Amino acid sequence: MKKTNPVKEEQKQLAQNLKQAKLEFKDKQRNHTVTYKDHWNLAKLQSDFRHRHIAYCLIKGRSYEQIEQPKEGNEPDFQTVDRYQVEFKEKLETYYATKENVCSSPTGS
Repeated sequence: MKKTNPVKEEQKQLAQNLKQAKLEFKDKQRNHTVTYKDHWNLAKLQSDFRHRHIAYCLIKGRSYEQIEQPKEGNEPDFQTVDRYQVEFKEKLETYYATKENVCSSPTGS
């Protein structure tokens, strides 16, 4: 069984959740049933995905300028990005440590 990068899998799942939320939001807009809570939930998902994406890309070695070039006044909250970087580094260290243990099993008898 192949172990997958947990951070990458989280990002994929979050992207799917965001896509589904956008579709549901658009349906509610068409039906004129959008509430303030719907706006807030979508904005929260978008912000969460953005900050997580920036953190993951920075860990992978990209510069911030390569990731995005926001308009003035639309910069991300770098404290949130830093918090996600710490969380992701811990998960990746655990992932790669267990992956190395599985891959480096002794050969021969």
